[in-house]
Amino acid sequence: MYYYRGRYKELLALLTQHQAVADSLPHSNKCGMFYAWLGCALWHRERFKEAHQQLLKALALGEKNDDFAVVGYTCCWLSWVCTELSLFDEAIGYAERAQSIFKAERRDDYIYVSSMCAMGYALWHRGDKPKTLEVGNVLLDFGRKQGDFRAKGMGYCCIGWSHLIGGDVAQATPFFGKAVQVSVDPWFSLFPKLALAYGLIVNGNVYGAEKHIAEILRFSQQFGAEFAGKPALFFHGMVLVSQGRFKQGLQILEESCQSWRQNGCRLRFAACGSILAGVYADLANKARARRQTKFALHADKKATAYFQDSIESAGQIGANAALGRAYHDWGCLYREKGDSDRAAACFAQAATYFRLCGSDALLEQVVDDKARETIPNIVEG
Repeated sequence: MYYYRGRYKELLALLTQHQAVADSLPHSNKCGMFYAWLGCALWHRERFKEAHQQLLKALALGEKNDDFAVVGYTCCWLSWVCTELSLFDEAIGYAERAQSIFKAERRDDYIYVSSMCAMGYALWHRGDKPKTLEVGNVLLDFGRKQGDFRAKGMGYCCIGWSHLIGGDVAQATPFFGKAVQVSVDPWFSLFPKLALAYGLIVNGNVYGAEKHIAEILRFSQQFGAEFAGKPALFFHGMVLVSQGRFKQGLQILEESCQSWRQNGCRLRFAACGSILAGVYADLANKARARRQTKFALHADKKATAYFQDSIESAGQIGANAALGRAYHDWGCLYREKGDSDRAAACFAQAATYFRLCGSDALLEQVVDDKARETIPNIVEG
């Protein structure tokens, strides 16, 4: 009831209330599943480090008791949490382990679907376009054959994510829309709405995104689904900036990034930090055009700092797609300032990561006339 309806505030409160009882049964199968669900609830409330600890505890109990259900569910959820903690190899390893349990036992479709979704999520953030697309098609095929709407919805999400890696936001957005349409549970419809909102914002459809963001924020505030609610709040800040409410919007964006930096969620900081850098870069360019020198210098300094920090974080965790986008946008900032050498250097770095991700559309975009003179072999090489 709690999971599919997204009522994680209630679930966490219920589990916390009965933790002492669970601790009195340290060797039972029920204790292992208890800690698996506790980790699941903490994960959805964006308490990733705590979730990781509880899920590892559950996994140890499941292994000790040879309980395939506890191990399977725990590996599914560990895969999601490890991605948020930038542990991509571990995330994919746990997902593969859960899938092997499903193939051996053939009892619980959830273990297969959740682990495949988690694998697609990890591959997206690592920037592996072909494999993300492959996972999406596998989920979609499974969903159609089994009549599993959750698998179909997450299959559409993975396909959309693969298009985001490739830089084709216009093609990604309809798949997120399909994911929303086929979802039958409150939580499973909320998650793709977040991806849809992102696609709409990047495509310039702020009005369309605003409705979905508002729905996610209301849901998160009421039921404790911060896993989607915190990124939605960040997107809300972007909407406010686009509406000219700069002070309020920038405050939300800054506070969101600082929160992720402080709680160790380098993945979200790397991805959203570069977006915030781009917002400041755009404000700096507009200020220069209006000859607002003081503000232009301030915004330029903020943009540079966020580009540097997000690139450092993305590099440490191997988030190639985020690295490519950050270097590209930083190169655009230098180009607007007339610094062709630094622009070309950033574009060269961006091209390297876009090539690794298979992002052909973004690779084409980065090779503009000015960059081509300095790095002529980006496409051919």
